[in-house]
Amino acid sequence: MTTTLTRNSLTTNTGMSSVLPRDEHDLLNIKNSGLEGIFDTDSDRFDFLTAPTAVAAKLPQPVLFLIDGVNAHSVPDSQEINTGTYLQKTHAMELKTGDDIESTQVMYEQGGITRGLSISIENGVMTAGFWNKAEGNWGYKELSVEIEANKEYTTTLVLDGNDANTGSAQLYLNGELVDDIQTGVGRLYAHGDDIGVGRVAQTTLVNNERATGSKFKGEIEKVVQYNDVLDEGHFSYLQSTLAEDWLKPEPEGKTVIEFGSIELSHNSTAVNLTTNFREEDLVIFTTLASFNGSHMATPKIQNVENYENFPGSSFDIILQEADYLDGYHVTEQVNYMATYTGNFTLDDGTKVEVGTTTVDFADYMHGITFNTPFSERPIVLTQIQSSTDDGFKIVRQESVKTGKDGFDFKIESEGRELDPNDTAEVAWIAIEQGSGVNNGYNFTAESYGKSLTHEWSQIGDGFEFGDNGLSTKFFGAVSSYNGTDPVALRLDEDRAMAQEGQATDEEVIHTREDLDVLALTGDYDNNDTYVLTGMDTSPYWG
Repeated sequence: MTTTLTRNSLTTNTGMSSVLPRDEHDLLNIKNSGLEGIFDTDSDRFDFLTAPTAVAAKLPQPVLFLIDGVNAHSVPDSQEINTGTYLQKTHAMELKTGDDIESTQVMYEQGGITRGLSISIENGVMTAGFWNKAEGNWGYKELSVEIEANKEYTTTLVLDGNDANTGSAQLYLNGELVDDIQTGVGRLYAHGDDIGVGRVAQTTLVNNERATGSKFKGEIEKVVQYNDVLDEGHFSYLQSTLAEDWLKPEPEGKTVIEFGSIELSHNSTAVNLTTNFREEDLVIFTTLASFNGSHMATPKIQNVENYENFPGSSFDIILQEADYLDGYHVTEQVNYMATYTGNFTLDDGTKVEVGTTTVDFADYMHGITFNTPFSERPIVLTQIQSSTDDGFKIVRQESVKTGKDGFDFKIESEGRELDPNDTAEVAWIAIEQGSGVNNGYNFTAESYGKSLTHEWSQIGDGFEFGDNGLSTKFFGAVSSYNGTDPVALRLDEDRAMAQEGQATDEEVIHTREDLDVLALTGDYDNNDTYVLTGMDTSPYWG
């Protein structure tokens, strides 16, 4: 029987497609895990294997992915695995050795006699060999570690070569570094002869000698390979998922963001959260969401605190007018969002990263680098958390980029010079662009290029955020620096404008700026707070 497999289009960090060439094959559900691969029962060959979307949200998409629980399969030659050229490889496996760990057994291999890599067992030792005896001709290299019979292991081989043949390699067992080479690794050129899982597909090297046959006598549970050296966070997550079920159960009701609205004036107001966030990680983001008063103003966060027990975390907030104004402001609606630093994914897989940094007030842009890469430009919101200066200040950001390149920002005021020796802690949140549903709320994260001026304009160019009797809470940021006059973002329902002050002149015309927006639509009662749920993906979180 032939079954057609539908899948998402996913890519690796290097931009390669995860699709391997294939014919039509039977669909195999592997160990009732919910993961699917395409398997040809006639030739005993896997032809297309991919990590599911839920895993790809937390790790880069691998070029090879297999959950099996048996051994002795092969995968045909692939541009992504063995018939291209590669400077970097991360190859990881979960396995269980059998009674025999003395005879020569090949657990994994790709390539042949001239170029390739292999993971094998012989005389109670696990050996990872890798070689290129043509082109750059950096020869045969290997790393090894002693192992025991009838024991479960995770093993990871990392190759970080270069064209000068001075690259390095590391071998990890159960997440711990057990052997390494500091130099001598170069580019691994195309190496055909198929890919063997639990056996030799055609030919390979073990201890720099030709090996054929040599089936593995244990069990192989997981195989995953990347054409990258993973960063620390991804590497840590890979190790934990190798050692456990690949799809880790998500904690039910795990709150990663709490949000709400309050009525606020120039008087300080305390906001008590329903979620207990750790004090060192808690950060707050706000947006002034009404236009009852025309004075230039921005929400100011103070006294961010966390308690061991309920009522939970809290913070104080006021509406602060620009310093040249009288300081009294009528009541406005302010939307707030509480979260904590690190990386997480929302329940639908949307990637989020939160961080803080402390900077001085020198008149230049400060750069932020993301911990994990974004495949597309995320939206970014910023907020001052605390400062040694009590006056009116705003954060201006620009140059939000893809990958891990981050964005730039600076702190400005209106009508006064900032002391460059003063400092502020600035929090930022980067959210993958797109739309979804979380905990009953529709959310949209989107950047609108050059859509914001000194005149009111509708957010989203006519997109209906709050239809069918629902309402929307907006969070936003001016996300470019096309005009150098300080501006505060002002919202009024679904309209936005860039408000200049008049401390130095009466003119308030401002050129077009980018607007980053997070819109959360639902059935709200303004007396309540609301939460979004997800899963931590930072390795250093508890």
